[in-house]
Amino acid sequence: WEAWVYATANDPTNHAQFISKEISFVFARLNGVYQFAFGNGTTWNVAVGSTVWGSTGVTGSLNQWEHIAFVVTANSRIDFYLNGQLAYTSPLNNNGFALGSNASALTVGSRGGANGLQGSIDELRIWNSARTAAQIQSAMHSKIAGDTSGLLGYWDFNEPSGTVVYNRATAVA
Repeated sequence: WEAWVYATANDPTNHAQFISKEISFVFARLNGVYQFAFGNGTTWNVAVGSTVWGSTGVTGSLNQWEHIAFVVTANSRIDFYLNGQLAYTSPLNNNGFALGSNASALTVGSRGGANGLQGSIDELRIWNSARTAAQIQSAMHSKIAGDTSGLLGYWDFNEPSGTVVYNRATAVA
């Protein structure tokens, strides 16, 4: 997945979560550092190292837009791109790790209304395959068509009013 993020504050004690699906995946910032956790749909797994939360070690900026992309590759590696450049890569633990599916909703901006990102998110895209650096770089500054191959979800946050954001992806590939 990939998105533009504009953080206005860093929380030193709570994970400021900006995209999650309970007990499947969550992406956040802790004191500005991008982090992630994965589950199998029932329990959280240790994805990297010895804790549930994996840290990229990459500190994001405040009060400026930055493009981020987390990519899980077919060979069980996680890559993190910041502004189109590979900033972190790590093998994932093979301890039953699997992105689980469950009835939990995908949430953007927080995790069930708590521990949310202070700031804004734009152009959130979720893909059904691992994006390459070239793909990320070529499309990060552009609007994309809702029927782009491999696009599972696309929220451009361009609704004129209200509190509902619509998925612009029109075809699941």
